[in-house]
Amino acid sequence: MLKNLSLVILLCSTLSAETAGSLFVGYSRFDADQYLPPASFVVEPGLSAGLLLPIRIPIVDMHYKVRAASHSVSAIYKGYPGYVNYISAQNTMLCGKTFYFNHFQIKFLPQIGLGLLYENIYNEWGDGYLYNQLFVDFSLRIALPNLSDHFEIMINREIGLESSLDDFLPQRRTHFSLVVTY
Repeated sequence: MLKNLSLVILLCSTLSAETAGSLFVGYSRFDADQYLPPASFVVEPGLSAGLLLPIRIPIVDMHYKVRAASHSVSAIYKGYPGYVNYISAQNTMLCGKTFYFNHFQIKFLPQIGLGLLYENIYNEWGDGYLYNQLFVDFSLRIALPNLSDHFEIMINREIGLESSLDDFLPQRRTHFSLVVTY
C-alpha cells in the first residue's frame, strides 16, 4: 500500500511540475585507467542520450534521469575478436538545489543521486556479458547567459559502488551533455 501511494505521489508531482522535462545528448567516457575484466575490455569514448523528468518537492530540485550510452570496446584477450560493442542503460534519482549568481547571470544546479546501471558487452547479440551495478551520480547543470533559456550544459561524474558480477569491478565514468529543457 505504501509503495503504491509513493508511486502515485511521484507521478502526480511530475505531472504538475513547472517544466515537462529535459532531453540531453553528449559525450561519455570511462576513466583512463578503467577496463572491464575478465577479458580486459578497453572502453573507448562514446555517445550518451537521455531524459530528465522533474519531481516537484518543496525546497529541493529532484529529477528522475534515464540515460543510454553506446561505446566501442577493444578486447585484449586471445579468444575474443579485436572489437566488440558496449551498451548501457541507467536509472537515477537526483536531488539538489539551484543556485543563482546574478552578477554573472549564471544558474547552477548541483545534484547527487543513487542509480542502477545495466550493461551489456557483446560481439553478437546473445554472446557476451550482461550485468548491472549500483552507483552514485554527481551532477552539475549550468545555464549560461549567452545560451537560450532552454539550453544548459550538464556534467555528470558516476562512481560505481557494487557490481552484480564479481569479475566486473565497479566503474567510474564522466559524461558531458547539452540539455534542452521544455
